[in-house]
Amino acid sequence: KPINDVTSFFYSHKLDHIINESSQAGNFQYGRSVIDKFKSDRSTFANDKYVVLFEGICFNKSVSSIPESIIDWYEQDPDDFVKQIDGIFAGFLFDIGKKVIIIFNDHLASRPVYIYHSPDNRTVVFASELKVVTRILDQLGISKNVDIEAVKYFLCMGFYPYDHTPVCEVKRMNYATLTSFSLSTFQLKTNRYFSYFNDNHVIENKTGIIENINELMVSSIRKEWNKDVENSYDHYAFLSGGLDSRVNVLLANKLGFKPINTITFSESDADDAVIAKQIADKNKLNHSFTQLDGGDYLVDNPKNYIYANDGMVNYSGSAHGMSVIQRIIGKNYGLLHTGQIGDLLFGSHSAPGSDVKSMIMKNVNPDTVYLADQSQILQKVINDYRDKGYEIFAYEQKAINGTLNGDRSLNHYVDIMSPFYDRKMIEYCLSIPDKFKKHEAIYIDWMNQYHPYLSEYRWEKAGVRPISVSNVVMGHTFKRALNHLRGMVGVAPVSMNPFEKWVKINSRIYGELDHIFEEYKEIGMDLIDNIDLEKLYKESSDVQLKFKTITLLVSLNLHFT
Repeated sequence: KPINDVTSFFYSHKLDHIINESSQAGNFQYGRSVIDKFKSDRSTFANDKYVVLFEGICFNKSVSSIPESIIDWYEQDPDDFVKQIDGIFAGFLFDIGKKVIIIFNDHLASRPVYIYHSPDNRTVVFASELKVVTRILDQLGISKNVDIEAVKYFLCMGFYPYDHTPVCEVKRMNYATLTSFSLSTFQLKTNRYFSYFNDNHVIENKTGIIENINELMVSSIRKEWNKDVENSYDHYAFLSGGLDSRVNVLLANKLGFKPINTITFSESDADDAVIAKQIADKNKLNHSFTQLDGGDYLVDNPKNYIYANDGMVNYSGSAHGMSVIQRIIGKNYGLLHTGQIGDLLFGSHSAPGSDVKSMIMKNVNPDTVYLADQSQILQKVINDYRDKGYEIFAYEQKAINGTLNGDRSLNHYVDIMSPFYDRKMIEYCLSIPDKFKKHEAIYIDWMNQYHPYLSEYRWEKAGVRPISVSNVVMGHTFKRALNHLRGMVGVAPVSMNPFEKWVKINSRIYGELDHIFEEYKEIGMDLIDNIDLEKLYKESSDVQLKFKTITLLVSLNLHFT
């Protein structure tokens, strides 16, 4: 039985820049609610043999029709055809003759896919938004239950691990996966075409490694920014005081991609604001700055921030970007260029020989340690990564399920892209021996050897110019000591988002959070009777735990009422 107006379930369906479409092939009803950019990339195709939907950005140069190319690759290699796609994407292929639906995504699961399937109900539901799946289940009269163990993990870490969601019956598809369903048996089969592992097999010397990094970096940046040019879009990019955003912006600028419109948002006296302006002024970038002083954006409809990414991550981590990104709506923007996960590739989470459990537990608030001890999922995560190492945890869990899932809020408005998303670059960096990645040394050496202009500005994280590894190590040491002294006298460190400072000076933040808590606490108590959410929220002084509790309560209301 068709569900009417299914695209209206999507968060984005009422936005001005959205394509809303729905169709049906036999008993398979499908549709999309996507931004109206890069229309030759995000596309649908249907004939008497196949239905294909591709959502995302494709960089394959030889492809004239992405869906038809996907069909060709599928017919040549049904199990691994997705390996041929270079880009950031999710989609599906419906083989009408075989009555098989194959859902696929990229190596970062940058476009989430949530799946419900039941052979007993002879039903498969999948969508890029969890709320779409849960609303369809409601219409079909299919019951849902809270995943209590996943909720415990969320309250500890601020995101959901593996394929978990707050809904037991609905799973998030893992990265680099083909999930196929037979519409005859409604059985599910999965196949992974890429995995993260650090084998340190690279045999080049340091000089050779740096040369290869440069070739991969320049190629990835050129490919990314050319996408704007090919579609006659203007260039827009986030710029901060970190290394990764300046790498993307300044290399693109050097390669001739001009003019570049840069966007910075932070506390007005933060190093991110100061350094980004210095970079923009010297390189004649069209720069805009949005000050976040006082954190008022946190109380400008926080429910909306949570709805945008289904409550899958702590809303404090995605709200700032979403509040600012609407500045460019209506302009001729293409990709939003960022430096996402660059530090991860070059060693920020490389910690050979370290105790993985203690490193993961550093992310857990003291007030939720008892939940961490109870959480079977968190204990599984710790056990799974004892041998794999913390760096692989950072890729597979922290980045993919945390950072990138937070970006989902912005994907309703713009396609986020980073040169560090490139699969070849990730594979190569995983093969670099750890000794070269300590203190991100190989990254700093590459900058100073091939692109010394990148080191003309301070690095916010270290407080010094990254002219050498020793200079950076000294800067890190001094900044940590300074922040420790600030903490001892009750002064919050200067940062892009000083949440602790904001809640002290802006009573509206806790006032709004308290209001939402009182509004939704009953649903929390009804659905989760073995976690005292009221005690967690009211007795903890940690602002992030309060944000996580509010995120959880709003998401429970979204998916269960």
